[in-house]
Amino acid sequence: MSRIRKEDGISEAQLVQAESQRDLAQAQLLSAEAQLQQARAILSHHFIRAPFPGVVIRIPDGIGLTVASGSPVFVLESTRVLTLETSLTQEEAAEVRPGSPVTVVVPATGARSTEGTVRVVVPSVDAATNRVPVEVAVPNADGRFMPHAFARALFPAGTERDAWRVPAAALAQRDGAYSVWIAAGDGRARRLPVRLLDESGDSAVVDPGEDWPDGARVIDAPPLGLADGAPVAEVAAR
Repeated sequence: MSRIRKEDGISEAQLVQAESQRDLAQAQLLSAEAQLQQARAILSHHFIRAPFPGVVIRIPDGIGLTVASGSPVFVLESTRVLTLETSLTQEEAAEVRPGSPVTVVVPATGARSTEGTVRVVVPSVDAATNRVPVEVAVPNADGRFMPHAFARALFPAGTERDAWRVPAAALAQRDGAYSVWIAAGDGRARRLPVRLLDESGDSAVVDPGEDWPDGARVIDAPPLGLADGAPVAEVAAR
């Protein structure tokens, strides 16, 4: 504008009017930008943004409810990576390390994944169960698993060792430890500490932790009060 005025293209009055219109347009632009920012701020108050992607599993029961400060209104769960909480015996936990692969199966739905990994092996024994808590991370990007479902974790097989199948009724448990009563060739009773590996139906698989005595037989359903060295008449084949 100033250059045009110097070249006598417009009058002084036209220059002042054009500059005034320019300043007015700039002021209107700033006002519009301020209104836009205000509208965005008001709009943001109408949305609740979650801090992580997930699924809303609980919402308010109605409209217009009074909510106290700090009270949860919505409950959001992350489903992309789930955590399976389980436990192992002390002997089993000694062979498991963080990062070990785990197969996870949900019997109710048949969902299965071989991509689970051990996240944490808690270095402490649960006093209530005498077992070691273990956490397994389970990738779930495709949503095949539902949170809070009961699942089974299949850990890699440990070192190979001998095991024996015995009648389930032959197992005796005391203070969280298992044992079976056996009778050697002389027909006298002896308590043999064992580790329970599996129990299904009427039989159980145990690891005696030592060589099974030659000629020993398991005492099926040992009577109460049975003591080491007591003579026994009937035994079951191991």
